[in-house]
Amino acid sequence: MKNKQIIFLLLILFLICTGLACQKSAENSNMATNQAKTNNKRDETPAIEITAEALAKEWLANPAETDNKYKGKILSVTGEVYTAQKIGDQFFVDVLGEMFDAKTRGAKITCVSGGKDDDAPVVVRAREINEKMIRENPGAKMPPPPKVTIKGTYSRSAPPNDPAMAFIDLTPCTVLMF
Repeated sequence: MKNKQIIFLLLILFLICTGLACQKSAENSNMATNQAKTNNKRDETPAIEITAEALAKEWLANPAETDNKYKGKILSVTGEVYTAQKIGDQFFVDVLGEMFDAKTRGAKITCVSGGKDDDAPVVVRAREINEKMIRENPGAKMPPPPKVTIKGTYSRSAPPNDPAMAFIDLTPCTVLMF
């Protein structure tokens, strides 16, 4: 009789634990679903679509007017990767807007990403592989830079320490490779 009571209690305890585990799993699933919905809402936020080249030319022609026009607005900027690197837990991806030369000033669009919900880690890794290949094979030709779209809030712009290349900052942002 005592064995039956122990088995019965263990069965009840098992059912309670299973029920609690299912409830916790459902809560986690709901939290993940809500987070995905939040991320999707962020990604679906309407953005002003513009090429990196067009934005850079507009800014180089009149930085103050361009800042006033776009500051605080969400932009979706498409162009070729200029630089990409990881520093700490952040990914820095620059898209070339306008190349500089001895006579003209250039501009790049900068994105600082956490890399959790976008392709920034892939872009950085591809850049590292390409640079390593060039170092190891000096005669090799660098593959063309990948095209990406940076979607973020136009937060600021500034001429850099190097007077040849200015930057436009879209942070926070996401990086999408295509």
